[in-house]
Amino acid sequence: GGEQTIADLARRIVDEHGLDAGDLPAGSSLGGMVSLEIAALLEAPRVVLIGSAEDPKEVQPFFRLVAPLAKVTPMGMAQVLALSSSGEPGRQFASADKEFLRAMCLAISGWEPPAYAGEVVRVHGAKDAIIACPKRAHVIPKAGHLVAQTHGEATIAVIRAALGGAGTGAGA
Repeated sequence: GGEQTIADLARRIVDEHGLDAGDLPAGSSLGGMVSLEIAALLEAPRVVLIGSAEDPKEVQPFFRLVAPLAKVTPMGMAQVLALSSSGEPGRQFASADKEFLRAMCLAISGWEPPAYAGEVVRVHGAKDAIIACPKRAHVIPKAGHLVAQTHGEATIAVIRAALGGAGTGAGA
């Protein structure tokens, strides 16, 4: 949609999908950051972050340092390099829209998280090399950054337990 910030992306998603405070925002990686923005916009009582960050300082320093280079990086070349060296995260990076990648790399580097007063439920892989595993997270020991893809059942079980069995219906 041409958004340049994570907050702008969150606003578009809320508007396009008619979300309200009764919905449970949840997302993985960048999607978790967007979900945090959505939760703040909606004043939702809780949000679920899966292998994601509440603050850009949680993103590994290397990624924070190179993010501003997205302005001048030939994304096609970056996608080829990612595909050949980074496993599943690299495959996802390689298949994404180049301009979206550029905009979101820049957006993450300048992201100022929203003030959010609700409950933040965090599920994280202990071996995440992209976003540091936070101290107050439900940790899945052998999982990496894409914890929901590699350890889906364990991720769902942790979320269900953290929510007290809530959010177990269709689309949860």
